[in-house]
Amino acid sequence: MMQRAAEATLVGEAFSQFNFTVDAAASNALRRATDAFSMESTDEVVGLVRQLLEKLLQTESSAAAAWTQVYVFGSSGLGAAITGSDIDLYGERFPPSLGFFFSVCA
Repeated sequence: MMQRAAEATLVGEAFSQFNFTVDAAASNALRRATDAFSMESTDEVVGLVRQLLEKLLQTESSAAAAWTQVYVFGSSGLGAAITGSDIDLYGERFPPSLGFFFSVCA
């Protein structure tokens, strides 16, 4: 597990306890979206990340792993990102605790 609220990392590293290959269709859809997305519109990628995390977390028995929201921040959240940069996301848990920062690399 990554350091809480201090480091940016890849989604797979942040959630190492989950098997991201279990839902191949969702993983492939996310890969296609990150390969083709435009920095002017990150909504599709953010939505797919949220859906994939929700599916993964449904298999988690701990109620502490339930997500409430995923937020875009940094240059991509401000619309100032350049082509080829990553999408910075902040995930918030329920019940409230420190969140997790992670990046989706395009």
